Amino acid sequence: MLCARFGDIGTAIVSGLQFIFFLTPIIWTEDALRGTAFYWLIRANPFATLLDLVRRSLLSQPTDPEQWLLGAIYAIVVAVIAFGYYAKFRHRVAYWL
Repeated sequence: MLCARFGDIGTAIVSGLQFIFFLTPIIWTEDALRGTAFYWLIRANPFATLLDLVRRSLLSQPTDPEQWLLGAIYAIVVAVIAFGYYAKFRHRVAYWL
């Protein structure tokens, strides 16, 4: 919806997602930063928690209940924000396109 309102924001979103890609342990593991000063970046990154849930499930490794709780909280918060914006701006989207 944001891209429909502001057409040029798509480029900024692509750049932001590329930055998040490098902060999320996709091409490196969480253990590589354990015990360093940058470990807090992983704990503060919601994509890292969600990715770790999927990765551990696919590799048949046990997951922590804390990760499931954080993943559920992230999903609920994003859904509430998205539904709130949709309810507020759904009548204007046709004009923005």
